[in-house]
Amino acid sequence: MTKLPLTKVLLIILVLQGGILIFKNPSAAILQVNASSSEFIKFDPSAVTKIKIEQPDKSLELEKTTNGWILPASENIPADEGKIKQLINDLQELKTTSPIATSLSAAKKLKTGVDGYEKKLSILSGGKEEVLFFGSSPTFKKLYARLNGTDNTYIVDYQVSELTPNPDSWFSGSLLNITPKDLDLVEFEDILLEQSDGILGFATVPEDKQVDRKELEAFVNKLTQMSYSQMPKLAVPAGWEKAPVIVTYDLTLKGVKQNYLIKGPIKFKVEEKEEEKFFLKTGGQPFYFELSKYEIDALTAFSLDKILKEKEAKKEESEEKAPVEVPDVKN
Repeated sequence: MTKLPLTKVLLIILVLQGGILIFKNPSAAILQVNASSSEFIKFDPSAVTKIKIEQPDKSLELEKTTNGWILPASENIPADEGKIKQLINDLQELKTTSPIATSLSAAKKLKTGVDGYEKKLSILSGGKEEVLFFGSSPTFKKLYARLNGTDNTYIVDYQVSELTPNPDSWFSGSLLNITPKDLDLVEFEDILLEQSDGILGFATVPEDKQVDRKELEAFVNKLTQMSYSQMPKLAVPAGWEKAPVIVTYDLTLKGVKQNYLIKGPIKFKVEEKEEEKFFLKTGGQPFYFELSKYEIDALTAFSLDKILKEKEAKKEESEEKAPVEVPDVKN
């Protein structure tokens, strides 16, 4: 019996493996054969004014106003502009090759049908609405997708987790952020800082004291980057009026003085468990912000004694009295 050369044996094995792969997953073959790709959806990103994300059991709308993006169904709270920009960019970058299915009956099986979708995305740009149906996932980071008005379903590179209709995933987390150079005056307990020629510092420094530059910078950064993880609310929290005051301070921004008031703890019953919560209210925002105990402790840990320390004998007088320039903070 004539033996086949090793190279031919390996070639036969390779062909058989390829046949099995195509039989089990024809979409893989389509993706491999069709190397060229084209845009899945075309729209003007600068003209987008509304986005709607839907699941069979819930939906969420994002709307662009003259003041920016908001969540209309959540007290018009500002939305995360960066996240929306990323979503629009991701949609623009969606590419397609040959369709994996070319009928609506097949689309239904792949969950890209009108009535049986996993996620539905509507985007209004320049007065024209485009609707996309996202189905099940054939493999990691890929989805079946179909554009409304067509019968074709494609495979696109996308993660379904990025299309969540949960409003807690879309609200802006930077409503308390302040540009340090916009601060004219800081009045925090016994700490008084003034802005002069773009520099925030003490108007005068006692002869026996010196400024701890790192401590001052950390203090201003904390004041201007207060963080919160829960969606702010317009409604006054239950128990707010009688809650003890933790700290109150004033910040003057571009000539406008705003008071910041932090109160707590306020006890709430959550899923039959009692929790203590803390809130911040500022005249610059209509919302009440829930803060973590960690965030509040980090703020109240600062004191005048930590920022103005006893003078070290070897320090030059000019360095001791010099105010500290605080770097700009990106929102």
